[in-house]
Amino acid sequence: MRTAWANGPAPSKVTTCKSATRLDTTYRTLAEALKEGEPIVVEILSRAVLQLGKTIAGFVHMLAPERIVLGGGLVEAMPEFFLKKVKEGMRQWLLPPYRDVCEVVVAKLGDDAGIQGAAAWARHKIRIKT
Repeated sequence: MRTAWANGPAPSKVTTCKSATRLDTTYRTLAEALKEGEPIVVEILSRAVLQLGKTIAGFVHMLAPERIVLGGGLVEAMPEFFLKKVKEGMRQWLLPPYRDVCEVVVAKLGDDAGIQGAAAWARHKIRIKT
């Protein structure tokens, strides 16, 4: 429950988070603020992720990929929100012939994606040489 301050509304969870020194803590803090309906967090994240969806739509028009994989700390902290808003932004900008060209998914490998990708590439290169 928020308490009113004499000079305005109570500070949000995000503005009072002074101990957040690591990015994952910040991501979790943003995810919690979003879940609690902090108006400024909802507004900023909604607009930013919708714009991301519109930008991805441009890439779909150019490249027609089969799949778009969303990843990173913010996506991991709030995957359902990102998936919903990115798809919404894409729907607003995609031309009708491109609307069913690709699927949008959230990455499953998390922080291990880079190392697993490197291992897969190394395995692939070794097989080619032998």
